[in-house]
Amino acid sequence: MRRIVHITTVHSVLDNRIFNKECVSLVARGFDVSLIACHDRSEVREGVKILPIPKPIDRLDRMTRVALAALWVAEGVDADIYHFHDPELLPVGAILSVSGRRVVYDVHEDNVASIMQKEYIPGAARSFLANACGIAERVLSSRMEVALAEKYYGRRFPLGTFVLNYPRASESASPAPLGAAERDGRLGGAPLLYTGNVTRDRGAEVHARIPSLVPDAVVHFVGRCESGLRDALVGAGGSAERLVFRTSPAPVPFDVIRDAYRERRWVAALALFPDTPHYREKELTKFFEYMQAGIPIICSNFPVWRDLVEGAGAGVCVDPDDDKAIGDAVRMLSSDRAVSEDMRKGGVRAASRYTWEAEAERLVGLYERMLSVENGDRSA
Repeated sequence: MRRIVHITTVHSVLDNRIFNKECVSLVARGFDVSLIACHDRSEVREGVKILPIPKPIDRLDRMTRVALAALWVAEGVDADIYHFHDPELLPVGAILSVSGRRVVYDVHEDNVASIMQKEYIPGAARSFLANACGIAERVLSSRMEVALAEKYYGRRFPLGTFVLNYPRASESASPAPLGAAERDGRLGGAPLLYTGNVTRDRGAEVHARIPSLVPDAVVHFVGRCESGLRDALVGAGGSAERLVFRTSPAPVPFDVIRDAYRERRWVAALALFPDTPHYREKELTKFFEYMQAGIPIICSNFPVWRDLVEGAGAGVCVDPDDDKAIGDAVRMLSSDRAVSEDMRKGGVRAASRYTWEAEAERLVGLYERMLSVENGDRSA
């Protein structure tokens, strides 16, 4: 049996892509799978052996002590392939690669663009760190295989293999029955949903002001959110009672998000992100989840998003700075049941084209290619 080790120091041990999709799918296909991650104990979940490393005190500790702990544990596992998920683990991957191990770098984010948006990094340092990250990724990953979670990452990694972050068909969140929303009197006429990390660059402030634009709207946030931001959003306007937070400072398990999709007939699901280089070309995983759940989408009108969402007939794209357009979109989907139902059906139809199961086969194919070449030499 082929042994695979996944490694992360940044993501939750139950991260949806790493654990639920990749690791569990590999176990189902006969691989022996271990996951090295920050956790409090050794255990086996759904056939995946979790190998714990200490939780970091801060970012510097994560990049030094915890990364070294991950390397130490990885060195102790005689694996056929080592698959890591964080750019700060590139030195760990490089050490494993130089020692003759087969290594995969899984690119979850456009890390260069992401650094440019990190407000806690002084402005003068962002360009330097972003450029340094880009160079490190390019140089250190040259001896590895690269798995890409987004199509446009292929520009920076032209030899990479697409393993796109689509939802599992087995987790399809069937649309709630017609009328389910109306049975909850507290919701008013327009219950709206946002799932995932709640941050300003992911539209938190735009979403939070919707109840002031549409008085009967209630916005539900389900996902990770720092308490300080939550308090700021609640205190920003006069509609705090119409903002519902089911959030935590820690990552929220995907089954909580999946249950939210199923719990009622949402008027729309939201992704009104400000225009940034980091997001304007990303095909957000939440789009495919929203479609799969049969929830019409209201999102920003970036060209890539418009092609995906409106091209599928699954929602409406508007300027995230145009309050009137946002309000009109919410009112239309709340009042026009025929349009809403068409978008629900369009999303469900489109979702069948975007499923994890096909991507899992790509991942297995990547591993098989690596295992068929002595020492994983991609140039052979």
